[in-house]
Amino acid sequence: MSSKEMQVSKNQERQRAIVSQLAAYVAAAPTMSLPPEVVEKTKCHILNTVACMVAGTQLKPGQSALRLLDGRAPDGATPIVGTNLKTTPEMASFVNGMTARAGESDDVHARSRTHPGASIVPAALAMAHSRRTTGKLLVDAVCAGYDVGCRIPPALGVAQLEDRGFGPQSIGQLWGAAVAAAVLAKVDREALPYLFSYTAQQCGGMQSWYYDKEHVEQSFFMGGMPARDGYWAAWMTAQGFTANPDVFSGRYNFLDTFSDRPLPDEILDRLGERYEIMETNLKRWHFGSPSHASLEALLHIRGEHGLTADDIEHVVAEVPSRDGVIVLGRNSPNINFHYLMAIAMLEGGVSYEASLDFARMQAPDIKELMGRIEMKLSDALQKEMPNRTAIVHVTTRDHRTYTKHVNAVLGTPVNPMASAQHDEVCMELMEPVLGNMRAQNLIGAMHTIDQMEDLDEVWRLMSGA
Repeated sequence: MSSKEMQVSKNQERQRAIVSQLAAYVAAAPTMSLPPEVVEKTKCHILNTVACMVAGTQLKPGQSALRLLDGRAPDGATPIVGTNLKTTPEMASFVNGMTARAGESDDVHARSRTHPGASIVPAALAMAHSRRTTGKLLVDAVCAGYDVGCRIPPALGVAQLEDRGFGPQSIGQLWGAAVAAAVLAKVDREALPYLFSYTAQQCGGMQSWYYDKEHVEQSFFMGGMPARDGYWAAWMTAQGFTANPDVFSGRYNFLDTFSDRPLPDEILDRLGERYEIMETNLKRWHFGSPSHASLEALLHIRGEHGLTADDIEHVVAEVPSRDGVIVLGRNSPNINFHYLMAIAMLEGGVSYEASLDFARMQAPDIKELMGRIEMKLSDALQKEMPNRTAIVHVTTRDHRTYTKHVNAVLGTPVNPMASAQHDEVCMELMEPVLGNMRAQNLIGAMHTIDQMEDLDEVWRLMSGA
């Protein structure tokens, strides 16, 4: 047997082990005792996603989704976060997923390229509401969803997926949403292999979303669609649907269908010991995270040396190669690198309002500032991921030069955001919609959600603008 054949044989062995070990992990999720720091981090990500949903009701992707409820959606009791509207659980999963991803404030898991909260939390909330579950089970389910969903794209090969036109976000987030909803639906161990098959059947999502001009298709692709389909897979399985009992091995298996070089070990590696939610970034700024390190470096140089936009002749930002492409030349202001850097150069920061201002991105003065900024893609910096990193060089009109290397921005695993800092980020998103008191009370409730036997107060605070 050749070395290549031996490798294929080993991979097949590993793939046969996945379904049983993954099912055992998901089935045990409600009874596992999560470390305290994991519980706290999970609550932060639930709160973060809820805050994004609230703010997203005011943005075009969220408004587009909400219009679907206008006399055409079935009646139901599941809340649409940030509104007084209610619908069926699967429709709520979809709409809340759309609003969660409507802006660029949601969390991001760099290794898998997913925005896990935007799909996992909506699906989990919908199932938690329909099953009247405890807060602890909600936390356990969301954590399990991150653990599985964030491992699937690396197992397929993130670069491979992207190069073939598939979106790792929609695929990983679908798996995470399905697992979280299944934990809350209490799908038993024997039925979980069927959940995996129905999840695999729904995998899709093309990178063509990249050319969406108004963020609506992107919100569908990495928010509403995976949330809805994940809820649907869990609900079908809970209702007794049967399927292929092992979608990870044999002919036409999931991994080999989506990847020429699958890495099955990525799924089971330290599962239940390494918690993916601890590797997931929270954002200090409300825009695309590939710009964060460069913004931090520019603001540091600007502040330390008392520079204004008039002082700056040229800015060169070295950024991770694959991540830099995400924000290069984009037509939405909150993911356009040059626009965000230009606003930071001019104003010493980027407000939530500025990050959403399409008209301002076309203004002549901003266009002129954008022309002074250069991005260089660096393979070396890409290797430093998942830390958000960049090296920025600023040249002034009087020929001074300054350089700043940001190794990891606030909110990344090695530079975590304090709870109070994260609360401020969430308040900025929620207060304009919910008002100060309701937003403060919701934040307080989320900090103790794992201790709640019922979530009635949380539902009350989340619904009703």
